[in-house]
Amino acid sequence: MRFYLVLILSLVLFACKGSKSKFVSDNAGPDTIRYIYKTTDSLNCDSENCYYTSIKYPAIKNKPALNDTLNHLLFSYIDQAYKPNVDFIDFVKSYNKTTNAPVDTTRIDRSKLTGALVANHVIAFKLQIKDLAVLEISDELSRGAHPNFNVNFLNWDIKTDKAITADDIFIGNYKAPLTAIAEKIFRKKRGIQKRAKLSGYNFENDIFALNNNFYITSKGITYLYNRYEITAYSEGEIELVIPYQLIKNLLRPNTVVSQFIK
Repeated sequence: MRFYLVLILSLVLFACKGSKSKFVSDNAGPDTIRYIYKTTDSLNCDSENCYYTSIKYPAIKNKPALNDTLNHLLFSYIDQAYKPNVDFIDFVKSYNKTTNAPVDTTRIDRSKLTGALVANHVIAFKLQIKDLAVLEISDELSRGAHPNFNVNFLNWDIKTDKAITADDIFIGNYKAPLTAIAEKIFRKKRGIQKRAKLSGYNFENDIFALNNNFYITSKGITYLYNRYEITAYSEGEIELVIPYQLIKNLLRPNTVVSQFIK
């Protein structure tokens, strides 16, 4: 695990070498997020295993708070898992003194990928409309037929340059009515009768619950449960789209979602 975590950091630190995209500015206006995708991959082998890692993420040119947030997403799990009690800058300095740079990606021996521990980390823009940007953060870790794949989301208010939480868009005491609406959608989607128990799912005490993994769209708020989170791997990811017309009375006025309310 230590080898793997340090490898991830090395890839991020040298990711600028894999940059090929141009800065993106599709929408007019000074608040448009301008970014460039950076990518890198590396294959490292120790005496027992080979580790292949690929990283892709947007480097933000004109929104430093968002850029810092994305860097934190890439670094934080290393900081917490590898050196939880040491300042991260000190950790980077210590790493640079003791670890070699990743291998030249043009010289990767692809034949060694068979049986390797493969990690793919991608942060990508899913949506950008006016003051709203949604980024998808996906992580895949695999060695075999059933990879561990997780997707999470970052909703960003471009105007205020801050992450958007559920509390930012919903009024106070919204959780119970929102959960009740979501449960109706969930039961209909899964073909479960109104009063039937949810014993076949991984909800605590068989009681339906929303997680904190959501993203904002023009049609509604979408919650996503990852594989294994509430059901078997074979069931895949489960998405619940909650249309705005069902939750109008739960939404705060003058937020990024207001542009979608008719």
